[in-house]
Amino acid sequence: MKWGLDKPLQAANIYNLDTGGAKGGKLTIMDVDSKRFWQSE
Repeated sequence: MKWGLDKPLQAANIYNLDTGGAKGGKLTIMDVDSKRFWQSE
């Protein structure tokens, strides 16, 4: 959560899914084919 975001960050074709799940943020998973993502509450 260095950037303070709770959604995945995309830059070009690279996705950063680190949304701080270990430090009180959300746990994020993504389907790499559809680019659709889901997060914990």
